[in-house]
Amino acid sequence: MSVIRVFFLLILAFISPLSAAQFDFVKWNKRDYVTIESMCRYFGYPIPTLPKKGQVKMESADSSMTIEMNQRSFYMNGARAWLSFPIVRNNEGKAILSRLDLEKLILPVMEPEKHIPKNPVKGVVIDPGHGGADRGARSKSGYSEKTAALSTAKFLREILKEENIPYLMTRTTDRFIPLSERADIANRHPDHLFISIHYNAAHHSAHGVETYCLTPRGAGSTSSSGRVRSSDYKSYEGNQSDLQNVILASLIHNEMKTMHSQQGDRGLKRARFVVLRECQVPGVLVEGGFMTNHLDRALIEGDSYKKKVAQAIYRGIRNYMTLSEGGSLPASSDPEESAEKPDQAEPDDHSESEKLDPKPVPVEEQEKPAIEEPVDDPVAEEKEPTKSVSPDNEPARPAFKVSTREEIRLRLQAAIEQAEEGSILVPEPIVPEAEPKGDAP
Repeated sequence: MSVIRVFFLLILAFISPLSAAQFDFVKWNKRDYVTIESMCRYFGYPIPTLPKKGQVKMESADSSMTIEMNQRSFYMNGARAWLSFPIVRNNEGKAILSRLDLEKLILPVMEPEKHIPKNPVKGVVIDPGHGGADRGARSKSGYSEKTAALSTAKFLREILKEENIPYLMTRTTDRFIPLSERADIANRHPDHLFISIHYNAAHHSAHGVETYCLTPRGAGSTSSSGRVRSSDYKSYEGNQSDLQNVILASLIHNEMKTMHSQQGDRGLKRARFVVLRECQVPGVLVEGGFMTNHLDRALIEGDSYKKKVAQAIYRGIRNYMTLSEGGSLPASSDPEESAEKPDQAEPDDHSESEKLDPKPVPVEEQEKPAIEEPVDDPVAEEKEPTKSVSPDNEPARPAFKVSTREEIRLRLQAAIEQAEEGSILVPEPIVPEAEPKGDAP
């Protein structure tokens, strides 16, 4: 190898995107961080004064970010997302952000054209969640998640067919497909995108949409509240596409959130669901709403809303395909405004804290324990068939006081998360009884 080539390679090694951007790196708790001040310089934001509590919005001519000290929930260009680690201050009093969050979330989402491989997408693998004896969540009327997911998937299929985009579905009828087999189907189709479609369940006050992509190595899933276990350092097949995963998730979530008020934007999140971690192509899992919330339920049970979910997913796919072909995204409207807001009505008057608020929910309230999140469990369907929930993730509104019963749920959730990597043994989940044939689409 010539001296000139060695010199050239050394130069490339030292001018990585982060060093070239002149980020200030610091160590905190044995982890790499960057200063908020240097991140603001990079994006052209004025250097903010961050109070102990309260959100601070930073803006430039072409982007914005809203952050808060000691919190993980934040906003990029008006869309909610979740950091793997909270923003903190080091011993010198400087506000700092995890380097992993900068590299694996903020930079690819804020500058997708710089981080997406120029490799045209050949098609889409559509995965309707659950199926067969596994009903998933159910509404009060008995409408099942498996039926809603399959209906939405078929609407997406029709859109892709009209747009001449190749597609295939992991299931087209009411039958259960093992989780690993769903990922295998995607893996047999390189240069495709994998879209798993689900609907959610939790406390009746929880509503809105959220989009998941695979947790990067070295971080806990969103439900972990920033805690990291030794098993979180394991790398999965899906981690090979970390940047593509988060770009695809953000593009789809940016479209999904427009169907709800800002209160219904539950954010771009991380999880190690089986179908995501075993998937070798860019993949996401979409939660289109809560079947346990009366506002969302009324929407999900009608075809009009499910068609809009399919259209939103398609728009995200289309934007990803545009970027992968070297194109640029169309100019967006005001990121603070939603295109459609079908859920503006107030929920039932159970308590004042459960009412919808058109303003962003204060982040300090969002981080408090509440029973609202699906379990990140590789043994069961991407979420348990009975829709178990985690209290450590993110409530959609002010948290409820944790009772003794809910403390037991907290401990159970922790045990399930440990079982994810084989740390402990748990019994196989009970599969619900087969649903009457009349419920099949």
